[in-house]
Amino acid sequence: GNASSKALDDYEEGTWTPEYKGATTNPVYTQDSHTAGRYTKVGNVVHAVGRIRTDSATNVGSGQLAITLPFSVLDDGSIDKQFGVLTVGEAKGFNANSFPHAGWVSRATSRAYIVRRTTPNGQTQVLDSNAALATANNSNDLVFSITYLTD
Repeated sequence: GNASSKALDDYEEGTWTPEYKGATTNPVYTQDSHTAGRYTKVGNVVHAVGRIRTDSATNVGSGQLAITLPFSVLDDGSIDKQFGVLTVGEAKGFNANSFPHAGWVSRATSRAYIVRRTTPNGQTQVLDSNAALATANNSNDLVFSITYLTD
């Protein structure tokens, strides 16, 4: 082929500010200066890295705990397919028994849900915002990467 046939016609790099969200009610908190995110989008594949750390949480929200993503997740009409995975690099400052382990994306949203293991080899379960998020300064520190498909 020629060089023009191999050129990327959909490539983007950028930044976004990841946030914690609750499936029922959203937490109310201040993000500290360590919170940031960067992404690269090639075609319909998004790879993002980020960190969230909170200060002065006045309300921890309720429902399944998620983080926001820079683009919406692919919606192919399937109920049982998640097109992406969240990898946790480091997690500290969460409430007891709420240790983030990994995560998965929710189709047709801009969210990734955070899961934990209750035992070393046990099944994963989605963290609950109310039980997981701490209210102290420098809490809920999550370093992550995520790769997923977008529309």
